[in-house]
Amino acid sequence: MFVADFGSNDVTVISDATNAVVTTIPVGSNPRGVAYDRGTGEIFVANDGSDNVSVISDTTNRVVATIPVGLEPHDIAYDSGRGEVFVANFASDNVSVISDARTAVVATIPVGSYPDAVAYDAGKGELFAVNFGSQNVSVISDATDTVVASVPVGAGPQRVAYDPRRGEVFVTNAGSSNVTVISDATNTAVASIYAGSPVSVAIDATTEEVFVTNSLAENVTVISDATNAVVATIAVGSDPIYATYDAGKGEVFVPNYLSDTVSVISDATDTVVATIALGAVAGGFSVTFTERGLPGGSNWSATLNGRSRSSTTSSIAFEVANGTSSFSIGAVSGYSPSPSFGTLLVRGSPLDRSVVYTPNSTTRFPVTASETGLPAGTTWNVTLYGASGTYRANGTGPTITVLAPNGTYLDIVAVNTSSIVDSPSPTGSLAFSELVGNVSVVGAPISIPVRYASVTFAETGLPLGTIWAVIGGTNLTRVVIPGTGFYGIANTARISWFVPFGEYGFAICQNFTAVNAGCSPIPGYSPTPPSGVFTANGTPRTESISFVGNGGGGSGGLPPLLGLPGIEGYIVVGATVTVALLVGLMAALHTYAATGGAAVAGGAGGRRLLRRRRKLPPAAASGPVASAPPPAPPPSAPGPPVPSPSVTYPPAPVPRAGSGAACPGCGRSYKGSERFCTACGRAR
Repeated sequence: MFVADFGSNDVTVISDATNAVVTTIPVGSNPRGVAYDRGTGEIFVANDGSDNVSVISDTTNRVVATIPVGLEPHDIAYDSGRGEVFVANFASDNVSVISDARTAVVATIPVGSYPDAVAYDAGKGELFAVNFGSQNVSVISDATDTVVASVPVGAGPQRVAYDPRRGEVFVTNAGSSNVTVISDATNTAVASIYAGSPVSVAIDATTEEVFVTNSLAENVTVISDATNAVVATIAVGSDPIYATYDAGKGEVFVPNYLSDTVSVISDATDTVVATIALGAVAGGFSVTFTERGLPGGSNWSATLNGRSRSSTTSSIAFEVANGTSSFSIGAVSGYSPSPSFGTLLVRGSPLDRSVVYTPNSTTRFPVTASETGLPAGTTWNVTLYGASGTYRANGTGPTITVLAPNGTYLDIVAVNTSSIVDSPSPTGSLAFSELVGNVSVVGAPISIPVRYASVTFAETGLPLGTIWAVIGGTNLTRVVIPGTGFYGIANTARISWFVPFGEYGFAICQNFTAVNAGCSPIPGYSPTPPSGVFTANGTPRTESISFVGNGGGGSGGLPPLLGLPGIEGYIVVGATVTVALLVGLMAALHTYAATGGAAVAGGAGGRRLLRRRRKLPPAAASGPVASAPPPAPPPSAPGPPVPSPSVTYPPAPVPRAGSGAACPGCGRSYKGSERFCTACGRAR
């Protein structure tokens, strides 16, 4: 049995003794019709896709000739009386006549529209060509190679078979769900039999039965040619489209197009006695397509020789015989495959083919930042700055996802910790931290781990209500990515933050202002230590800062180091001294205020924001502040006495008449209508 495999461009040879596949023979593109020439022992195969006919020797199972015919040849019939082969050319509206002696086309006969099938009537020496488009059958005389009659049939006629015992021709009409019976004596229709969704037909002359395949119903209708009545219905595989009769064993072979199987029916019992899997070709070789570029778990597909398979893994495998095979790769939403189609040649060994999926330019991929260590409900945000645009998202949960197309981005993770401080809330406190680094999106989701730890600066020695500040940052290599800045201004004894894991430098001073590019000294007090380094690694950390009076009314502050004036602010990192002018630090870090995302560093907008949110006094002028002299050494006299119940302190200074209210921070009088105390910056 020779089966034309339309999708794999070959012919499968099945032994009727064992119902097993013997071999496969590569032929032209999309083979459809097959006919056997008993005179020469050759098989003629109509190749729909290559507009030719392959001639196979039944002794060697090899192609011995290729004959060009009309466009899209669909079916073939052998004329045993004249040793000719008739080919229905579907797109040429004609029939090619091939001489098996010359292995060449000897005539071309015009017929109806879209001839789809042919059958030979040995009794009268006539050929019946089924015309799908014109819904009729052309009757051709093999003596003259001319059309001698035209017989109307049903809608969408597709296949035809000749019954030599009764001299009748059976035509399946898929469009009208019936079978037309034509008498070859009169070349007229003599009966119409309902058959469901008929496609193909085969005649069993031994039992005088007609086997009709019904593609949609997935069964075979058995018709008695003596009574033209249905006598049995046999379930087969998916989409049976052909049928042929094996007189030697009294069996009917039905290829099932979508099941890749052949059902074998016994004409004695009208039952399926075997099912042959065409995919399990003896001596076949594996062809594996391996994809890369898709996100894990993506569903993709490949089609080889008309057989399609899909997978959520990185590979799809087929088994094929030697020869040339055609393939196509299915597109995935947002991605394009390369190659998307083509051919491959199997030569006695397995074959691997790589497929690369490339994201489309508009495809966005999730960039997910996952934080640990922040208190529940903390507001934070993620911003990606790249050539294609800015992409951001914010939230209060443990993860934030930003969708961005392929590219390299400057990544900022900002955390609002202004509300995460010890009670009572400090006046004018603002604290935030950020991560700055490069994030590359390359056709797949990525994750950014962000781990936070708490750090608290606790001061002693300052009078209650005194404003002090901590500034800090790092450009050291950390667990995440380098570049974090923070600062806080408070009039309480503690300032707290949550910062990413890493090593940080800090400095202690008074109010930070963007105008003087650093911290001003705290009048009359010197901090110990004035600067330092700490490590955030998950364990809550407290840095103790001790303020000692230096006897100056404004000459205190940071001591000079390596010739740098104390008021400019510096950060000691290990044995290295890093000058940290806060305007430069904030500009480098692109720091954003956690609420609203407004830039804090530099500019009049930043100064207004600082004054509004932290109630700081307005800057008197821009530019650097003059250097302060080194602090005087601490006095040798003992400190002030410890208060006791027996000690009575004088009352607080009373403001002079007309001078306005007294500043509760330092006891000095406000001047005129000013809103802040010039001495200590306390709000009126």
